[in-house]
Amino acid sequence: MGNSGRHVYGMFGLTVAAPCVLPGFDRVAGEGRADIEISLGRVDQPDAATMTQLGPGLWADEHSYRIDIAKLMRLRVSEGRTIVVEPMPACDLAALPLFLLGSAVPAALIQRGFTLLRGTAIGWRGRPIAIVGRGSVGKSALAVAMLRRGATFWADDYLALGPNDLLYPGAFRLTLWADMMRPLNFQRAEPLRPGLPRYGVQPPGVRENEPQPIEHFVHLSLTADAQAYGELLTGVDRFHVLEQSAFLPQMLAVARRRQAFFQRCATVSRGSKVSSLARQRSGGDLAVLADAVEALVQP
Repeated sequence: MGNSGRHVYGMFGLTVAAPCVLPGFDRVAGEGRADIEISLGRVDQPDAATMTQLGPGLWADEHSYRIDIAKLMRLRVSEGRTIVVEPMPACDLAALPLFLLGSAVPAALIQRGFTLLRGTAIGWRGRPIAIVGRGSVGKSALAVAMLRRGATFWADDYLALGPNDLLYPGAFRLTLWADMMRPLNFQRAEPLRPGLPRYGVQPPGVRENEPQPIEHFVHLSLTADAQAYGELLTGVDRFHVLEQSAFLPQMLAVARRRQAFFQRCATVSRGSKVSSLARQRSGGDLAVLADAVEALVQP
């Protein structure tokens, strides 16, 4: 394994030790046991007597998740403290960081009481702004437009809200599909996985380092209308925007975790502004969309 050894990182206010490089996170001193230890080893078959199947390749009980990624690897995430990875013979280990950061580490964060939302976050005039919504609606592209206007970078792919309701900075990289690389003029990119037309790129500008409460959520969606439009949401609509933006929602099927997620969404939605923003389905002008975000999030 080209990245073999023990690599220790600081992420989400925790230390994470892994047998490979985890791009986008800062290395820290590796003395002692990390908060989350990732290792290569054998992963037993799920115990049908104690584990519930939550979806294809996913089982859970009160203490662990068992994740099967077809023909590539098996993972077991236990108590938010350990992640064991068993690569299959056909697995290209260059893909290991993608699945660790996209599935296993998020599962451990959920076990530790974090709330994860699908989205991208930036800092605008000193305030964290979260852009949430379904996949492939342009959240990362919109974040790039804001970063080029002077915003700072918080996170991409998913947002990690700690038990203290604060947003923790994620990996310092954006993930973009190939069709967005050219319009956004990124020249340097690293494939997330061999054969996958999705790339990791370094965001423009600077990163945020300290957890803070989210000032404003912007829910991005698509519309067939000719012009982007946005509005400030009130009442229960604010809660629904967050509840519908769960990252890896199938992992919340464990009753205790589902209840904790709903409670956190209710609390956060009451303490933040929440807006909706619809963009043209055909793509539209990112500058116009960024103007709309600025108008929505102004004090």
